[in-house]
Amino acid sequence: MLVLDEPTAGLDPRQIIDIRGVIKDLAAEHTVLLSTHILPEVAMMCERVIIINEGRIIAQDTMANLAGSGRDKRLFEAEILGEDAAIMKCLQETRGVLSVEAAPDGKYRIATEQESRTGAAMTAALNKAGHGVNSLHETKRTLEDVFIEAISADEGARA
Repeated sequence: MLVLDEPTAGLDPRQIIDIRGVIKDLAAEHTVLLSTHILPEVAMMCERVIIINEGRIIAQDTMANLAGSGRDKRLFEAEILGEDAAIMKCLQETRGVLSVEAAPDGKYRIATEQESRTGAAMTAALNKAGHGVNSLHETKRTLEDVFIEAISADEGARA
């Protein structure tokens, strides 16, 4: 087993690419334990992830499972024209919508049930209410999203 602690910290972009290749080559024949706070590196190099908070394992699984394949909800990002409160109300009243968050960049992040027609239902409801939909697309959870959710749930459980 090889243990690497922050193997790409302080490297230039070319060196990072080289180190990723070395780690992937080693992982083909050896167990490599990568300890890092650089979550995009983890997402690019690792098959399995363990999230530790204050010395306790709070989440562990494959990257695909942690990122949400097979989860009970879908995530969307939308750019919609109109007044925030009216848009939020319209989306929250749409069948299948679980939550709506207005993002600082003028977009909306929407969680829906795992049904196939929710995107169409949101678009129809927004159009009917007179809101212009510039874009609406499904997104995947990032490892950062998973990390924040796991840490928040852990801290909430201990409070």
